[in-house]
Amino acid sequence: MYIVLGTLFTACTGPVTPEEPVIPPVEEDTTRVDTATVVVSPTTRPELYRPQVHYTPHHNWSNDPNGLFYKDGVWNLYYQFNPNGIECDFGGMSWGHASSTDLMHWQEKSPVLYPDGMGAMYSGCSVVDKDNRAGFGNGAVLAYYTASGEKQVICLAISTDGGETFWKYEHNPIVPSTGLVNFRDPKVVYDPHRGRWTMMVAKGWDLGIEIWHSYNLMQWDFDGIFRVNTERCNMSQWECCDLLYFEQADKWVAVVSINPNGYITGSSTMYFVGSFDGVTFTPDADDYPRWLDYGADCYAGVTFDNAPDGRKVMIAWMNNWDYAPACPPSAWKSAYTLPRELSLKQMGGHWVLCSTPVSELDKIASAWHDAATGMENIGGDYADAWEAKITLSLANDATITLSNKYGNEYVIRVNAQQRIIYCDRGGRTGEFNFSTLFAVPSMSAPIEGNEQYLTLDIVVDQSSVELFAGEGSTCFTNTVYPRSIYRNITVDGIVTEMKVRTLETIWKP
Repeated sequence: MYIVLGTLFTACTGPVTPEEPVIPPVEEDTTRVDTATVVVSPTTRPELYRPQVHYTPHHNWSNDPNGLFYKDGVWNLYYQFNPNGIECDFGGMSWGHASSTDLMHWQEKSPVLYPDGMGAMYSGCSVVDKDNRAGFGNGAVLAYYTASGEKQVICLAISTDGGETFWKYEHNPIVPSTGLVNFRDPKVVYDPHRGRWTMMVAKGWDLGIEIWHSYNLMQWDFDGIFRVNTERCNMSQWECCDLLYFEQADKWVAVVSINPNGYITGSSTMYFVGSFDGVTFTPDADDYPRWLDYGADCYAGVTFDNAPDGRKVMIAWMNNWDYAPACPPSAWKSAYTLPRELSLKQMGGHWVLCSTPVSELDKIASAWHDAATGMENIGGDYADAWEAKITLSLANDATITLSNKYGNEYVIRVNAQQRIIYCDRGGRTGEFNFSTLFAVPSMSAPIEGNEQYLTLDIVVDQSSVELFAGEGSTCFTNTVYPRSIYRNITVDGIVTEMKVRTLETIWKP
């Protein structure tokens, strides 16, 4: 069952922005640090637990990815960042920045947005204005961010140098407060059927997503609110959202991150498959929620605007609000998932949002090696990271064990009869005493479809395990803190094919 409220009113009036807008000076940010003190990417990052194939800022706190876009061969990743320290400082939240030409190797750059008199710089999105609809020039980048002051409002910043620097729009906010304390995380997407843009804005504990539209990316009109009355969807505040159109299936997918009562613990991401008429999003069924990831550490994921060839590439925060501030790393806090390709597939009579590592992962990978039913000391004593692909017969149960020489273990179990995958992130995985909520010995997820064989794609880094099963229809993303990377893998089950390859650190020059 779903409920949609649709009250229409005009948010902004007046003429379209002039063709040659006056660029106002950048306003003074009282909490800004000297950019010379911001440390950018060194050539190596050797600290204990430091991911070697996942992006992390060199120092300090980070969380939600923001403002992702692709332009002129460059993928731009912005993210919530505290430029002043390792703590989660909501009042000082800024937008950090990194860029990549291959989605694997990232160059950390100076932050682009800092707090001002309207509040801290909370999450948002970016749009490449290819046709100069807003009047700031062809190819200008428009960043819609949340200014989190007494009331949260949606503001605009503009870049004409490919996202290296931004100035804040002089008439902010571009979407005023609707009276709610929680009104944040805008995501703007192009609606090809109506030739205009749709903005989704999360309502936090008001448990919904506001829907707005614009023809020029400047004046925004309110359309309605997307809600569901399924109890499981409404136990947590609704946050970072996305809206995706899959042309081949002629389906829309709404993605919503929720916290604190997620699928496992704390933070999770749910999605809804349905139709969208430009005003109202209508789910296909009422058997919600469905989960983008069944692990504990895939949150606030959003897709890149303007990705080439219609690709839907997502990056998520690889952490969980239940324990993120307490995690063991002391120089940096939080990593980001591998970039993932999203697709929509029919399995078992319903549509499933699938995610798999982007093909660019091949750029840092060695050749595949057959591994029979196991392999020890993968990559030798200095393995940066590695990947395994295992095809199992579902005629029998199976157990996959990742381990190291210190006795740390991460165990994956497949129950063939019940068609369930279990992941064990209990006390044997490594350090876990930093939070009573971290160790979860039994995470579970369904095996989608009716196939009699199951392929598992497992990516192992220094402090994470990402599992993509059944063409990415079932995913588990979990951080772990072993004394050293798991370098051994054993499989107990009917294996039809197993291969392993190593992954080279992205931090080498």
